[in-house]
Amino acid sequence: MERRQFLKYALTGTLSLPAFTILGQCGSNKAVQKQSALVNKQRVLFLGDSITQDGTYINYIETFLTVKYPEKNLEIIDLGLSSETVCGLTEPKHPYPRPNVNDRLPRILERVNADIVVACYGMNDGIYAPLDQNRFKAYQDGILKMVNAIKETGATLYLLTPPPHDAQPVKPKVVPETHSPFTFDTPFEKYDAVLKEYGDWIKSLQIPGVIPVDIHQPMNDFLFAQRTVTPDFFLARDGVHPGPLGHWIMAITLLNAWGESPMATIAEIDARKKRARQGNIKNLVVKDEALSFSWPVHLAFQFNSTLPDGMRNLETKLLKHLLYIKNYPFPRANLVEGETVIATLSSQQLADGVDLSAFPALSLNKRSVKLLNMIGQKRRIYDYSLLFDIGHTLPTGMTPMPLDKATLRADELKLQIKELAFPLPVEMRLVPVVSE
Repeated sequence: MERRQFLKYALTGTLSLPAFTILGQCGSNKAVQKQSALVNKQRVLFLGDSITQDGTYINYIETFLTVKYPEKNLEIIDLGLSSETVCGLTEPKHPYPRPNVNDRLPRILERVNADIVVACYGMNDGIYAPLDQNRFKAYQDGILKMVNAIKETGATLYLLTPPPHDAQPVKPKVVPETHSPFTFDTPFEKYDAVLKEYGDWIKSLQIPGVIPVDIHQPMNDFLFAQRTVTPDFFLARDGVHPGPLGHWIMAITLLNAWGESPMATIAEIDARKKRARQGNIKNLVVKDEALSFSWPVHLAFQFNSTLPDGMRNLETKLLKHLLYIKNYPFPRANLVEGETVIATLSSQQLADGVDLSAFPALSLNKRSVKLLNMIGQKRRIYDYSLLFDIGHTLPTGMTPMPLDKATLRADELKLQIKELAFPLPVEMRLVPVVSE
């Protein structure tokens, strides 16, 4: 599809797309179809506490899906609310009654009309205290009340387990079982075991249209694996709110539950024969010892923050491009885009395959970072305004943009996002490095 036609339909949602295509390893052009939960779905609603209101894992998800499905008008709305619970309980000494999602849920469901709902509650519901059966039952009753309301709309619910509570980075604050009262600032030292109990109950649910998703265990598995290398490693500095890496784990876990997978596009060029063996390579030219070509591709997308030493078992690249150049006649070459040297590579590295997502200076990757930031900007403007317009009970002195103005600004950003996500050719050339 040409860009003009693409932009004409970008915000209409009238284009249908096939299920997700994964390109296999180098040497295979066969597409493997994998059914996605998002096929024929248009609107996804996220509910949760401050971890969800933060929205980082939602921004990762939306960026990935925008790049992968650039022609699909998929709307993702984050209405998470800080301090919220499903149980309606509040710990002593909390400055205000914690909001209960079930109080605002009917208004949300009527306004949003979601096809898919993602809900993540529990961190605040145990009120940072040891396991108590009355509190546990209040959590269960609140979850089931939320489930029933969502099921009545016909939406599919993905119910996340609570993320972990990490006592190690807040060790001076955690207190034993004999302490009273328990608060966010003085949590029970084994509060994570309480959240695991809550999560185990979530995982046990067998309700049609409700799909439990365990984020607690994957996050803890990664956390403890890292601590074998770096004993003071943490995902949540305050023990509760994950940083970017924790949000990344949440995002890839949910994407996996939706049937989404990392994707790699692959191209192979035979420099000796001056032809592409694989991939959509255009304008391949060998002139004055330089090899130039054009490769029309989607954006790459990966976790860009600093990774810990000894990274273990974590997929950090969701969309990448693998370039193989065989039989390159020079020992080393500069990979150049425009006037910028992206990398200096040996002929062996080129033959073994180069992951273009590894080069931050490449325009492809710069656009990906810009896209993520723009999606976050849209979320801060529109979703926050919608949250206030629908109404909630959280005391706050902040005033968002009026919804009509926020909607206009969001529509402008949506078009810019679609333009940015449109697949464009990457124009590159290999220039031999001459040894002095």
